[in-house]
Amino acid sequence: LLERAVSPSAATAALARSTVAKAADDAAAVRALRDLVATRIRPAGPSLADLPRTAISAADVTLRDGYGNSADRAALYVSMLTALDLAPELVLASTEPRIARLCNPRLGSPQRGVFSTVLVRVPCGKDTLYLNDTDQYAELGVTRHDGRPALLLPSGKLDVIRAARQYRNRTDLAFDVALTSQGDALITRRRTFYGTAFGAFHRQYAEMPPEQRRRHYLELVAGIAQSARAEGDLLTRYDRYPGVEQFTVRVPRYAVRDGWNLYCTLPAGALRLPGLRADTRTPPYYWDADSEMTITTRVLAPA
Repeated sequence: LLERAVSPSAATAALARSTVAKAADDAAAVRALRDLVATRIRPAGPSLADLPRTAISAADVTLRDGYGNSADRAALYVSMLTALDLAPELVLASTEPRIARLCNPRLGSPQRGVFSTVLVRVPCGKDTLYLNDTDQYAELGVTRHDGRPALLLPSGKLDVIRAARQYRNRTDLAFDVALTSQGDALITRRRTFYGTAFGAFHRQYAEMPPEQRRRHYLELVAGIAQSARAEGDLLTRYDRYPGVEQFTVRVPRYAVRDGWNLYCTLPAGALRLPGLRADTRTPPYYWDADSEMTITTRVLAPA
């Protein structure tokens, strides 16, 4: 049924070719199509598991109507990519846990709702790109289903979706703290966004009006210290990957001097796992949202 929905029409093929007319390579062509579908086709409707299979719309119908669920949009993606002589594949994606011991029993028995999203996989140079689970703000190569089980079509083979290392979800947080002998501090905070974190960061600032940005910057400054004052403007770079957010504040009496010692709290604050109320736990604790973060603090002490 998906292959039948893919059948490219003359209008779909013509739109695909005109969209990528200025693309310098295959990656640029795939990005152009991804942005077209993300901005022109509104995600709507139940998941694949909640509709009869006969409800999958043909590619030209989805293009004409301007909306569709993941199966409808996947058929449109494959139709347009095929018109460009690329080699897309259909993949059924799951949100089952990333831990094999938990998801294998469910994958080993027939269940209608395990694979509820249809993705499109397309080789592009050394990378394998997944489409249909990100929008125009995401970096090409990122997928929200990284590490999740997948069912390849038409073979029916079980696999695991893997994004390239540089496209996995990660945030790097860095602080530079320059102290004076009296305890005043000049603090620079820099956050670098990778993977799905980059897409959320890109969307946040690309759609943020100037007044809201100004207020947001004041909140970021106050988050360092109540007495902090901004030194310069808020820097946000989201036009290339990875994304960067950076600002500098001046904080009087940030550290307390005691003779030849200066005492201060590191700006990153205390780190702890959310939701845990004890130091030890006997049963395993499964946290579904992955989060990889590196926090670096460099302190420059006065002479």
